[in-house]
Amino acid sequence: MLTGRPLLRPLSRVWIGLVLAGAVFGSACGEGGQAGPTSAVIGSTTGLATTTAVVTTTERPSTTPTTATATTDVPATTSTTTSVPATTGTSLPSWWRPVTPEDPLRVWVVGDSLAGPLGNALAARVRATGLAVVTIDFEDGTGLVRDDVFDWPEYAAQRLPQVGPDVVVSLLGANDGQALRLASARLEFGSREWDREYTKRVGEFMDLLIEGSARVYWVGVPSMSDADYDSRVQHINALQWGQAAARGQLGFVDGYSLFRNEAGEYTAQLLDEDGDLVTMRQPDGIHLTGAVADRLALAVLHRVASDWGPAALSGG
Repeated sequence: MLTGRPLLRPLSRVWIGLVLAGAVFGSACGEGGQAGPTSAVIGSTTGLATTTAVVTTTERPSTTPTTATATTDVPATTSTTTSVPATTGTSLPSWWRPVTPEDPLRVWVVGDSLAGPLGNALAARVRATGLAVVTIDFEDGTGLVRDDVFDWPEYAAQRLPQVGPDVVVSLLGANDGQALRLASARLEFGSREWDREYTKRVGEFMDLLIEGSARVYWVGVPSMSDADYDSRVQHINALQWGQAAARGQLGFVDGYSLFRNEAGEYTAQLLDEDGDLVTMRQPDGIHLTGAVADRLALAVLHRVASDWGPAALSGG
């Protein structure tokens, strides 16, 4: 836990009329690894042709993992867009409520530097629908291993009551492929002790998000170009997926296989919705371009729409 320093809060605020998808992607992501706290709120007022956004950004040095482990496959997540919640049988689930322009879905996106572009792409997708308000908080170089760098559970416990989200979208893990340092021991990545402690941290953080929202959508870390780094990501995704599968109010969105080619290999270029070959990853083989962030956002929104009902939530 953090001691002797305050939690991060939004810094300088800049009000702008519109946020274009990808406009802050480059500045939002830190060098080589993961997230700087950006807080963005995008909303739409019924009956008014106005859209507003709040964007604040700061950066923190990234934490780069240096060890590897054996690969583990994560089951793919599929979803469909329907006009009623896919989970609905004869009665609506207890967490569900109608989503309308008058009472839009409150979405909170949290995570590392990969979560920043994802959040902006989500906001761009739903802006025209007026059916969702998106708040984004991400911190560069963070995860659930180095709570001495940034304590996500502590920060989330403070922010959840402030944001009051219906939905939390979480993308964390790209920085977690490294040793865990406890007061009594150092746990090497991939060891049985490391897996046990990391699984515990993931589960507790998921429970915290579930308690403070109606639904949580946990996004798996995308594939990486470096083979050793990619093997760590697969291991982390498998542990996260296991915890997600044990929780009924949490859906796992497969961010890994979404960016592999037909041979199941990492690729920097993929076909977009229009069938055009576009660059999906930054030259570092880690960070997302606007195209890949939009691809991931669409996968998340399809899952959200299948649960909440309005097909328009998919953002096109």
